[in-house]
Amino acid sequence: HSAVTVADALALLERADVDLVVADLNLPDSSGAATVESLVRAVGCPVIAITADRDPGLRDTTLGCGAFEFLHKGDLTEATLMRLVRLATMQARTYRSLRESREAEAALRESEGRFRSLARFGQSALVKSEPAELVETAARAIFEALAAEAVAYLDTEPGTLGLVMRTIIAADARRVRPGPVPCERGDPIMQVMASGQLVLTEGARLPFAWARDLPSAALIPVRNDDQVRGVLCVCCREASFGAEEVNFVQATSSVLSTALQR
Repeated sequence: HSAVTVADALALLERADVDLVVADLNLPDSSGAATVESLVRAVGCPVIAITADRDPGLRDTTLGCGAFEFLHKGDLTEATLMRLVRLATMQARTYRSLRESREAEAALRESEGRFRSLARFGQSALVKSEPAELVETAARAIFEALAAEAVAYLDTEPGTLGLVMRTIIAADARRVRPGPVPCERGDPIMQVMASGQLVLTEGARLPFAWARDLPSAALIPVRNDDQVRGVLCVCCREASFGAEEVNFVQATSSVLSTALQR
């Protein structure tokens, strides 16, 4: 569906059920953040705003009106737009499932925050080239979005089979340090390295003293082509990882895997 004016768009949205709206901020009958404000009021799906306006305050104003993301036309590439469309579509599906009950409003806000975090990481991955920087940014995005206790990235030491924790973001940084990690063959982390499959487990099964009292952990493979290059370890105090949390960490791992191969 497409429309030239906001009035036409609003009329169209009354008839059509859409998953995503991409709108130029400056239309014949509307300009600036007011365009997004009108569209956000009319739909229950994400709205991505694009503009050629260089006003430095326009981004914050537009996001404050409810836009899912703000893109300047000068920075817009097909890859950037397609990544945001995929993320926003995923978010739209979450909207559909959660908005059915008023009790889900808090969860809806959490979901939107997580996918905004993922979108920001996707944007930063386009310009960050150092692997260590990419890994730390991904770990921090997960840590903040899930309010995790700790997020670590592990991979193998070149020329050996030994695992090394390269990065860790933790609520109590005094308890944790990067470095070699002793793992037995049956350790869940080794299972992920061998199988390439996500594993949900308990902190007590991990080779970290600081994780022993944490009831929930997700181990997510980070790939290099068809091989596993490392594992993201996400530890939380919540009882378990739900489908949305799993979807979020897998999507972040996928973006990280792609960025590390560039």
